[in-house]
Amino acid sequence: MFNRRLLILIFFIHLVPYSGQAYDDIEKAGDYLQIAIPISAFLSAYGLEDENTPYNLSYKRFVKSFSYGLLTTHIIKNTLKKRRPNGDNEKSFPSGHTFAAVSGAAYIYSRFGYKFGIPAYLLAGFVGYSRIDSKNHYADDVLAGGIIAYLFNEYFTEPDNIEIHFSKTQDEFQVNLEVPLEDSIQLLKKNEFQLKAFLGPTFIKSLKINDENKLDYDIANLQNEKKDSYTSLLEFQFNLNKKGKILISIDPYQHLVRGNPSNDLQYENTIFQNSELTEFNWTQYNLELDYTRKVYNLGPVNLFAGMGLFTNYGKIEITSLQSSHHYLSERIGFIGNLIGQLGWNYSNSLSSLLKLNWFDDSHNKFSKLEVDLKYKLDRRWEIITRWQHFVRKLTLGDSKNTQNAVDIISDSSFDSIYFGMGYNL
Repeated sequence: MFNRRLLILIFFIHLVPYSGQAYDDIEKAGDYLQIAIPISAFLSAYGLEDENTPYNLSYKRFVKSFSYGLLTTHIIKNTLKKRRPNGDNEKSFPSGHTFAAVSGAAYIYSRFGYKFGIPAYLLAGFVGYSRIDSKNHYADDVLAGGIIAYLFNEYFTEPDNIEIHFSKTQDEFQVNLEVPLEDSIQLLKKNEFQLKAFLGPTFIKSLKINDENKLDYDIANLQNEKKDSYTSLLEFQFNLNKKGKILISIDPYQHLVRGNPSNDLQYENTIFQNSELTEFNWTQYNLELDYTRKVYNLGPVNLFAGMGLFTNYGKIEITSLQSSHHYLSERIGFIGNLIGQLGWNYSNSLSSLLKLNWFDDSHNKFSKLEVDLKYKLDRRWEIITRWQHFVRKLTLGDSKNTQNAVDIISDSSFDSIYFGMGYNL
């Protein structure tokens, strides 16, 4: 009979043979763990399965979650055909390695709790890092793989809280609904925490780097290739009370293209000539923290206002593929911004939301317009479609063109169409 000591052995036995090499080859360690974590989840659950195991936590539910999620991941990969950063093929979005690792970790957390779940999630996070470090995936590919794995796990391991019983007396036929006390309290309470996950195409309107001498490089148009990409977005919403809410948004984006510069340009002591085939790597990782409060309500219309903190890591990396020339400029920026939201409830299930974030000064510009259409499936799940327009101007650092030291400026504009799911915890 399996016990907890054997469970620990099963969970970690896969890690021992490779642990000594993990620091020497991060990519191979990630390749190994993306198999070891879901296998550990399956073997542990299968070995501990008995008549007291809830059906929603059965190993069979993990098999369903993993199978449907894996199928979805590969359908998206082969349909969208996003090119990998290393150029190997067009199966970058989403990350299959990350899906497999997070799928196993999410089930371990659901089945065995945080003592095993947190280490499993940490190992899954390492798998995602290994895929970015090896240039097999962008950060948004990794996030997308994790999102798919988590949502499928939550769907298949969610307990059936409401039990239906039929009974018949001499005079009437009765249908009784039984809800456990703990769950009935949760049903009456308003959901205080919501996870929102989005995947979808991003259309690049402008992706420029320029300096004060007006030498512009539109990275999005350096060569004849698809200007659109595919990205992911993750949001956590905390409903503080009937009027206030906090939103945390994680939005990584990276764009890599190869082409010839339109002009010779000198950054610091490095000269890139227009005859050189050059690789441009533009990275932007966004973390947004918003607080909004309802200020007006009239029937189905709700008006919110608030403030937010936009944290951004921006990087421009230019590498000549024909010489050793290389330039890197990166900066972390913090921007406070104003927020306005207008919500409209069409029915108990259907609603829309218009949101505007805005900030502008002499060095930085940030604006984001979002339109959401939401349909509530049940008390936990909702479908969300979102259109987003994003403009970002960031002063990155100093460069030299001819004799004058000038600032490098990143100027970008995107339109995104996201398809997402909301999950109330």
